Amino acid sequence: LKEGVINHLLVDVLGLLPQKPHWLIGPLTFVAIVLPTVWRSWPFVMVTYLAALQTIPQELYEAAKVDGATPWQALFRITLPLLEKPMLPILLSAFAFNFNNFYLIYLLTGGGPAQEGRLATAQATDILISWAYKTAFSAEGQSAYGLGAAISLIIFAITVAISLVNFRVTGALREVR
Repeated sequence: LKEGVINHLLVDVLGLLPQKPHWLIGPLTFVAIVLPTVWRSWPFVMVTYLAALQTIPQELYEAAKVDGATPWQALFRITLPLLEKPMLPILLSAFAFNFNNFYLIYLLTGGGPAQEGRLATAQATDILISWAYKTAFSAEGQSAYGLGAAISLIIFAITVAISLVNFRVTGALREVR
């Protein structure tokens, strides 16, 4: 299995693909980046959602059942409305957790594959932080520190905006009286 377990499973065992895919080259590169990212963040999101589900009183479901509500009605009228407040901070935290996923991009693809006909230092799987790094420190033997710093300031502005939204939603900056 020197081609990899996933390739063997998809091609030889299940017969889903006509040939063994090259995950880090071509259209499957995005999938090769997204799957480990989801795998890495899934435990955090799952544990926080399970904790939020534990805060919903069982009496509400019992009362809904007595009133004749179906499980779908209980989901859409009890569970989801009560998860609305904790859901947004969880999603924002997960986004911030995965926003600067520099090491995964750098180790798997180095930002590549390069896009044809494009002279920019940003390639197909680059995110802002890997683009800033490549621009500032390893752009074809040249170093564009100013552009790398400008990209870093954009990252800073996005991070501040996400944090402010998170603070506003959670009420973390409200004054307690």
